[in-house]
Amino acid sequence: MKWIDAIVNILKPDFGSVATFCEDPDGILDMPDVREALRAAGMRVVDWDGPDAALRPLQDLAEGDMPLLAVPDGPHRHVAQGVLQNYAWHSVSIGSLFGKLSNEIVRSVPLAHWDKVRALNGATRVPQNADDTATLIARAVYRADPLFLGVGDGWLTLLQDVAKAEDGLPLPIAQVISRGAPEWLGGDDRAELLAEPAAARGALAVLKGGPKRETAEPSPVQSDRRPEAEPTEDEPGPAGFDARIEPSDNAERVLQVGLEYCRRVAEGTLVGDARLEVNAQFRAWVEASYGLMLSSYNPLALRVSNLVEQLDRETGEGRLLLIVVDGLGLAAWQAVQSRWRQDAKIGRAQTRAAFAIVPTITSLSRRAIFEGRPPSQFGQGNHTPRLERELWARRFGGGGAYFASSEMQGLKDAFARAVPRLAVVDTDWDRIVHSLDPGYHPLFESASGWAAKTGLLETIARGFDAGYRVVITADHGQVACTGAGRPVSGELTDERSRRVLLFPNPTLRDSFISDRYSGHQPPGLPPSCCPLFCVGFDSFDRPDVFCYSHGGLSIEEVLVPVAEVFAR
Repeated sequence: MKWIDAIVNILKPDFGSVATFCEDPDGILDMPDVREALRAAGMRVVDWDGPDAALRPLQDLAEGDMPLLAVPDGPHRHVAQGVLQNYAWHSVSIGSLFGKLSNEIVRSVPLAHWDKVRALNGATRVPQNADDTATLIARAVYRADPLFLGVGDGWLTLLQDVAKAEDGLPLPIAQVISRGAPEWLGGDDRAELLAEPAAARGALAVLKGGPKRETAEPSPVQSDRRPEAEPTEDEPGPAGFDARIEPSDNAERVLQVGLEYCRRVAEGTLVGDARLEVNAQFRAWVEASYGLMLSSYNPLALRVSNLVEQLDRETGEGRLLLIVVDGLGLAAWQAVQSRWRQDAKIGRAQTRAAFAIVPTITSLSRRAIFEGRPPSQFGQGNHTPRLERELWARRFGGGGAYFASSEMQGLKDAFARAVPRLAVVDTDWDRIVHSLDPGYHPLFESASGWAAKTGLLETIARGFDAGYRVVITADHGQVACTGAGRPVSGELTDERSRRVLLFPNPTLRDSFISDRYSGHQPPGLPPSCCPLFCVGFDSFDRPDVFCYSHGGLSIEEVLVPVAEVFAR
């Protein structure tokens, strides 16, 4: 991408042995494609948090060494001045790349379109405000010109295009261009129809007056099970396994029931009302015993907030490769590991279950993996990939390295250096599953298809070759759900989580509690985070919107795999 080439040209020195510092207020250096391009140009990307001790090794660099230090916010330049005689200082930001356009609007556009946006910036004569920027990008990138949408079937055609797309329009752009939309498009929430493919599909179904679709049941997953005489760690328990969950059950038993439940759901032998009944029992257990589980010491009851510590202790002097797949719940994992065994990518998988943080949203549960604490004990700052990288480095120092799944060049270098603790985060599956229509794309078929082509297969193979223990986990799962509307108050998170609303105080939240909404307050949350959960498989979405989402209290969302995979 040309915009990445421009960053490389700015930051790459003409010769080596000089440290380059880069202020990065918009987190551009955290983008995997940018980091990979800089590595390909010969630069060694380092995240510097300000101490002068980290700069002393840079006083005497080899001729070909080109370290690039990403500088955090704050007055750190004087530290470099006090330690180094020669260095380069730069800044990259959305403003420096797109100086004539609104930073807020550009930030919302997917990176795949940034070359078009940069060309638009170059062709623009005068600076544009947010509304003008949104209109320009809508026209140039999304072919949604507000001047022509009102002509003929313009709005209906745009809605159909969004419904068929993997991603809709960025919400800030949708909010601007939807101001001129007709009332029949959706009233006050019509911007959401243009931003969310699932919402667009639901609106089209209503407009067409078609019959309601039931959320698709999962289809059986093709399994490569061995005969009874050759059981593996992933084989289900006995046929008469008791799937009932009592509020007084201990956490270890609930995890075992969850493993069996998810196997049966993935195979298609547990459907409909039976799933609802088990999940109702599970919700009752969460409301009664989730807090006790969080506070009790039980190494057999894994939870994401103590997972890294547990795996580090288990691995000892060996090497650990931890792969975190955003949104890969325990049920979907059954399809993934089955496909990998079927295709001979792995030999076997030893799967345990762990509790995600409730509500099951990324900013709480995935952060808890790297923070190693419940949300009420999180440090300062918002959840970002940069924070995850900093937390991993803080825990393991030079013995750890963190990468996005697409950073293969950095991973290859880490494998070659035998870094003892590696973390890899994959967000592709979560992005894909949010765009699927449950009516036509069963979750487990989709998970199997993703498993066959994911780039994680190369990472896993390299991990095997380099002698690493390979463990796969997730921050939360997904469930097929049906829109049932939502209260006028409360905020949906910005993570496509449609199964929970967040309120700033319990009084406002409790005013909406009913047989459709659970006001359970999970222990371990900050006081200002008061969730309202959907009951059953409903979602806080427009009526008749079918989608895969998370945030709620179902087994599919709360239980995640902790799966060690082995080479053939």
